[in-house]
Amino acid sequence: MKHSLRAPLVAVALLASNCAPSTGFLVQGTVSVAFREGSAAPTDSGFRFSPQRRVDPTLAQGTAGGIQGTCSLGPNGRSLVLQQVGGDARGLRSITFTLPDWSQDSCANCSRGSVTFAIGENSFTGAQTAGAASPCEFTPTRTSSAYGMKLRATCTGLTSGTTTANLAVDLDLEQCDGPMTRN
Repeated sequence: MKHSLRAPLVAVALLASNCAPSTGFLVQGTVSVAFREGSAAPTDSGFRFSPQRRVDPTLAQGTAGGIQGTCSLGPNGRSLVLQQVGGDARGLRSITFTLPDWSQDSCANCSRGSVTFAIGENSFTGAQTAGAASPCEFTPTRTSSAYGMKLRATCTGLTSGTTTANLAVDLDLEQCDGPMTRN
């Protein structure tokens, strides 16, 4: 009687791949940008994560396109980076949020963070300063997980050259990096 080792080896490989630690995070929701170049008609672009999806710092081996990124929630600040590899070269290419630590979310007169995003070759930057007129409003909320955050953000009238953009973000993030958030 011949025994095949192939099936047990495949099963071991599948189990090992499911147990390997992931360096990514989970995201669900949308990043939407409406932009207008000069007097042209408005164009919409963005990222949609539905259902919940894992995003890793690099694309999987052998993958030519997709979204890669990082999410960090630490004692000195929070950050989110999403970058499109491949896809529409004239659409949303990347977005980076840099937010201070949680204590700054309710401050009366401080920086509540900034966002930078790229549409094609144009780069846009917006910020929110508490107690001052700001083009952006950020609403990060802790989730029940020490590694999670709901991030809501809007920015209006950001410009780069002759292009004007409005940003709307509604994301639920889980399994972000940052063991120091367990305080």
